[in-house]
Amino acid sequence: MQRGVYDLEDLMMMPTVPRRSVLFNLEPIGIGTSFVESLTSYIARLSCAHCLTVSKLIEIVIKPYFSSSYLKNVHIDSFYKPSICLNGNSSVTFDFVETLETLTGNKEIRYLTLLPFSGIWRRDIVKNYRTWCPQCLEEWKNEKSILYEPLIWSIKDITTCPRHKVDLESNCPSCLKKMNVIHRNMRIGYCNYCNFWLGCNSQKSKYEQTEWEEWINYNYAKLLHEMYYANIQPLKRKISVVIAEIINKTMSGNITDFSNLVGIPRKKIYKWKYGETIPALSLLKLCYFVDITISDVLLKNFVPEIKLKQERIQIVNDLRKINTITNIESENIEESLINILALDIPISLAEAARRLGKPYSTIYASNKEICKQISKRYLDHRNNLKNQRMINAVAQVKQIIENLQKEGIKPSEHFIRQKLNKSVHAIFLGKVIKIALTELNQINSKNP
Repeated sequence: MQRGVYDLEDLMMMPTVPRRSVLFNLEPIGIGTSFVESLTSYIARLSCAHCLTVSKLIEIVIKPYFSSSYLKNVHIDSFYKPSICLNGNSSVTFDFVETLETLTGNKEIRYLTLLPFSGIWRRDIVKNYRTWCPQCLEEWKNEKSILYEPLIWSIKDITTCPRHKVDLESNCPSCLKKMNVIHRNMRIGYCNYCNFWLGCNSQKSKYEQTEWEEWINYNYAKLLHEMYYANIQPLKRKISVVIAEIINKTMSGNITDFSNLVGIPRKKIYKWKYGETIPALSLLKLCYFVDITISDVLLKNFVPEIKLKQERIQIVNDLRKINTITNIESENIEESLINILALDIPISLAEAARRLGKPYSTIYASNKEICKQISKRYLDHRNNLKNQRMINAVAQVKQIIENLQKEGIKPSEHFIRQKLNKSVHAIFLGKVIKIALTELNQINSKNP
């Protein structure tokens, strides 16, 4: 049988096999939507897909490909500090995106960050700790959907879930710790430290959203949705043009009158108008005052129509009065601290300061005794939770040991771990088993 003979022309037309990627070409979730996945979430899912911890993925696979000599040489234990702004637009973000796009072959990873707005936003626009919506996580788990953390959750100005209108959580409900945005043992939907499930379907909103808060959520959601489809590069100069147009249309170009109207210092507005500094949250306020969206400013190649809304200026000014330390007297702070001390679930003094929008030192100076009581009550609460978790874990392990003994199996740590769910962290399992065995031996010695 004669073998087929190919001409040189036929060989030249044969398809070329694409180069194999180092990592799986994992598809990002929500590209082109307001709920697009964050880069830190993508890294956590990528490590899970390769059956590696996040630390091993970064240390062994990703680090050797970094273009930055600093990131190549930094120790893994010191690596997480420069990575706190990984979802933003820092140089570290750029190195990560560039490297991951090379390793996975996916050229859309930059849209999992705020890199498209480099030079427009400050690097601290994103949070340096994880936040999540418990209802979203619980909903996705029940629907057997892929768990992930949307980029919009990591933006500092976003404090409520745009979908469920509930507060975003930042502390683990079990160990009460805040979590870094990227961690060596990070798993989507679980605590970095105690591995506790972070989803919940019974949380209710603490308060009704104001028009201003809804505006912030809507603007960032629209911005993240449209940045993928934008056919122009956001320019710093465009912001200056729009701000100058707002001043011209509202106050005939008079910066002083405009400053008095919106309650923003004249010098700051002057620097914005002439491109010397970049407004962050203040740009959102200006857009709110004149009823335009931030995506119209950054992603459109025309200046939007300006319509001043006087009532909105009053809304923001009222909020500023509520949250400004100079407008709240010491006795009002003390009254707020007394209310915090009476909360059903204790909070830390740092959390109290955050909720009141005051510096820690100011809170402490207002009434040292109440502050000490808040701190002591919170510490006792944490210790009680820890003791209760230990009691529950011991009871669970005792039951497992008794069941194993009935089956004629020696209750080793290996068999106990197989029967045990993940509610007991591996670090404490040895201690829990030791306590459970001691208690069982004491009971058996009393009842031979």
